[in-house]
Amino acid sequence: PHFQYVIYRSLRFYSDLGAMLANLLHIFSATAEIPDRIETQISQLLTHLRQSRCLIVLDDLQIPCNGKLTGEDSAVYENYRLFFKAIAEVTHQSCVIAIAEEQSSAIPTCKQPNYPMTSLVLHGLGDAAKEILASQNLADSETWDRLIHLYHGNPLWLEFTATSIRELFAGRVAEFLTYDTPILWEPLQAQLERQYQRLTLPEQTAISQLANATAPVTLAQLLKITQFSAPEFFKIMQSLSRRFFVEEIQERESVPQFVLNPVLREYAKSRRESEP
Repeated sequence: PHFQYVIYRSLRFYSDLGAMLANLLHIFSATAEIPDRIETQISQLLTHLRQSRCLIVLDDLQIPCNGKLTGEDSAVYENYRLFFKAIAEVTHQSCVIAIAEEQSSAIPTCKQPNYPMTSLVLHGLGDAAKEILASQNLADSETWDRLIHLYHGNPLWLEFTATSIRELFAGRVAEFLTYDTPILWEPLQAQLERQYQRLTLPEQTAISQLANATAPVTLAQLLKITQFSAPEFFKIMQSLSRRFFVEEIQERESVPQFVLNPVLREYAKSRRESEP
């Protein structure tokens, strides 16, 4: 009720930013001629965001990286960087929410309290994930916490797993947990493969090496087993953190440590074993 327009778009259905902007502009003026230049499209959209209070949700944001690390400049980032920079810096009365699998350097963020754009990291579900398991009529509810922890509270991973437990184990979670390892069901494997293919070769190498660690390790420990120089390795780890492949663990006044969650570790191991 606080907005005159509420617009949801999944970007997986658009070939590029220009196609999405053209679609948005047609919402405000169906007969208007759409300009070819991205800069002009952005300018026209900002005019509508000033004139009307709008909420625009851009889901499944995947900015092509063309083999680049997430922190590296790339020509394909430029249009998105221009768009989000304008949204953040030009005065208007609207809100834009972008939902993505990774933190893109094309989206400017700042930790200052009055900055008009911020980044929120969505962590795994806790008790709320039990609703997913209940919807599949799984048994042994006293073991559900272990299952949620095993799959890192990821709702999509739990959805795949709950379906398979119902089909293969008659819904008995306790029996499944006796195997004490995350199983990579086919749809889960495919989803992880899509994410993995977005990584650069150095990132894939670092993931494979990190999969050997059974406990969190420091950057110094990881650097000793890699063939990368320190500056290159630090950029790789920063990129993997932004892609949420690597998790940082830091206790008070201690050296930061890094780890793969059990599902990604299992995936990296299985992929390495399948390579010739």
